[in-house]
Amino acid sequence: MSSIYVRSAPLPDGDILRRLVTDSLETFLCVPKILEKELPWPGRPLLVLDAKIGPVLITIEGAYPDQALINGLVALERFDKDKAMLSRAYPSMAGRLGSSFPHLVVVSQRQPEGGRVLQKLCDKIHFCLFRPVEVNGELALLIDSPNMVSGRQPLSRDARFNAQAERTADSSDGLTEEEELYFQQL
Repeated sequence: MSSIYVRSAPLPDGDILRRLVTDSLETFLCVPKILEKELPWPGRPLLVLDAKIGPVLITIEGAYPDQALINGLVALERFDKDKAMLSRAYPSMAGRLGSSFPHLVVVSQRQPEGGRVLQKLCDKIHFCLFRPVEVNGELALLIDSPNMVSGRQPLSRDARFNAQAERTADSSDGLTEEEELYFQQL
């Protein structure tokens, strides 16, 4: 039986961080399809199509969450301005958008100032926090998405307790969705 060694890692540079986030999209989106890896806007946001909620803009800033949020808001504005052109460029997205804005996911190490209030005011803004870690010498991200972006809701304490009780009663079920997500992040 081999051992797993996990330890904290320094913040990776921008391109490595972007690759790690791109590789981890399934931890907070449902069957994500990357439409554009780098839109030509501040912060180079990703444009992703989520199977449940439609288009998602993702901004990534490791050490500067306030900048990630500002870049995300600018991206939403540019998206709205360029919606017709983007719909032609990405037909799979066109039918999913209608007249509404896409969801915005801000990925950073900390939640930006005012982020909690903004999240309560707008259900299309989500924050995914991460910690860089090394797992057996490989760089990875431990991602925490407190409001689970793609329509998935985090389990309440009672629901987690009930799920644990059900697993204990019937141990042949295997891993829960929450456990599978945790191990996918490693």
